[in-house]
Amino acid sequence: MSDEQSVGKIQLASDLSLLHRVESLVGEATAGTGLDHASTADIVTAVSEIVINAMVHGNRLDHDLHVDIETFADTDQVKVVVQDEGEGFDPGAVSDPTQPDRLLLPNGRGLFISKMLCDGLVFSRQESGMRVELTKRTKP
Repeated sequence: MSDEQSVGKIQLASDLSLLHRVESLVGEATAGTGLDHASTADIVTAVSEIVINAMVHGNRLDHDLHVDIETFADTDQVKVVVQDEGEGFDPGAVSDPTQPDRLLLPNGRGLFISKMLCDGLVFSRQESGMRVELTKRTKP
């Protein structure tokens, strides 16, 4: 991103009742970028799935552990960075939810959905937690 600017940042306790704040933050980041309604809904959904995973799997719903979310935008893309305080994981070891033996399971689709809805999804283990960077291009 050439003119990347931080648009907003929040820190949430690992409490699923706070997810509405993610939608507001990401919605504000996409305003004025040229993203249409469907693309905005895609990035909001993708980020929500990653934040849910950070709270549930990363931080084990420990309200003393936080999830940091920061948004960036320029004329080419919207980027959202999510970081938890958990132990991290190997994204390559996550089971494919489209496999026949996994189709009827009630969970396990969040990363898959996020990959499908974003133009970029990068995972990196940090000293304290896991960092996920999601990007959505504003132009085809």
